[in-house]
Amino acid sequence: MVKINFFAPLEGMRGYPVLARNLAKALDKIGVEVCLFPNDGIAPTGDEAILKMYANRWNADVDGISVNLCVAHPMLMGHFGGRIRIGYTLNETTDISDRAARTLRGLDGVWTTSNFAAAILKR
Repeated sequence: MVKINFFAPLEGMRGYPVLARNLAKALDKIGVEVCLFPNDGIAPTGDEAILKMYANRWNADVDGISVNLCVAHPMLMGHFGGRIRIGYTLNETTDISDRAARTLRGLDGVWTTSNFAAAILKR
């Protein structure tokens, strides 16, 4: 079984938390063991599937060979560890800051939501 240490904001009804919860559930549904870490300091409530993945964090191997996925603004992505680091970010503008670009270049991979966002990140 594949294991992913998943760092993301989990509470709220906008942007990153909604994306993070939906992506975590989709990964869980296809058999990935998801270990959820809220990177906003707020523990999740209510959703049984999210709470199960949140409890998995005690079985995570953050510095091992598992994949570490961070769903967040690029500026927050330099704060999570692991041997394989993948960032997943939204981009709704036509540019990103030099500092954010440097942070993203330090990751092993970057995922995004659309061809539009991918073209901006590549540039």
